[in-house]
Amino acid sequence: MKTTRKDKALAIIFIVLSLIINVVIVYQACLNGNLSSASSGTITKVLMDTINFVLPNTINNGNYENFVVFVRKGIGHFGGFMVSGLFTTLAVYYTFKNVVWYKHLSGILISLVFGIMLASMTEIIQLTVDNRSGEFTDVLLDTAGYIVGILIVLLIIYILNKPKASNKQSQ
Repeated sequence: MKTTRKDKALAIIFIVLSLIINVVIVYQACLNGNLSSASSGTITKVLMDTINFVLPNTINNGNYENFVVFVRKGIGHFGGFMVSGLFTTLAVYYTFKNVVWYKHLSGILISLVFGIMLASMTEIIQLTVDNRSGEFTDVLLDTAGYIVGILIVLLIIYILNKPKASNKQSQ
């Protein structure tokens, strides 16, 4: 099977997007605790103000700490790695889909191994950064987000490659 121009263009686009999100993830892991906290605090404040503007007093003193954890863990860890899993898996898919050795399972494996390595590496980096700690639970959360990104890609590929229903009526 021959690689089309569209496949090459999509491979390049998803490789670039994958590189960008993965560089941002590693950069965030390298920030010291004060800078990381300030970055999370800014995002938390913007989200809180937006939510409270639409639905007044939704985030208040009673649930603020839970909201902070949700933003840091749910959006920062799970969400960031979900986007990474999405773009990296699409990059692998469009780069190798017409190569003889490539099968969907090998592409998933390549992407999954990369995701686990990225999650582990970011937590190991945090062990060496002031006021940060690397946590195994964060590796699990990152990996779970990455797997959800892979599953979204698999669903998209399935839908796009699903055989069209026959227009013939059975007699």
